[in-house]
Amino acid sequence: MKCRKYRKLISLYVDDELSSVYEDELFEHLCACSSCKTALKNESMLKSYIKDSYSGTYNVDFSRSIMTKIEEKNNKKKMTFKTVQKTKIIACAALVVIFSSVITISSLSRFDYFARKDNSDNLEKFVYEHMDKSFSEQQRTFELTSVNFSK
Repeated sequence: MKCRKYRKLISLYVDDELSSVYEDELFEHLCACSSCKTALKNESMLKSYIKDSYSGTYNVDFSRSIMTKIEEKNNKKKMTFKTVQKTKIIACAALVVIFSSVITISSLSRFDYFARKDNSDNLEKFVYEHMDKSFSEQQRTFELTSVNFSK
């Protein structure tokens, strides 16, 4: 029971929070109790280990170099994002040019569709389909035979 009280006093002593009255009482007990001597030794070592772990000096240059590397990575990400955006814009522009070229070429090839000599049957069919239905069959035949297929 008494050792429990002295263990609390040991903790206060190690932390430099024990009054001188209790300090004398603690030292009297330590002379008689070997387990409390061991507890004092262990508490002191623990405190010194903790103190040593926090007493390290920090290298300012090391921290500055880490921050510089972080900033460089962030700048690379920004540049990569801008590069990707530019690439997307160029790709879209290329697609627009290709699409408009295909449309232009296909419209030019259709424009000359009826002017070819080998498509005279198609021209005749086209004219016949688009003739006014009010014409008689005889008038339709006359108009079809009067079409000049040579160009």
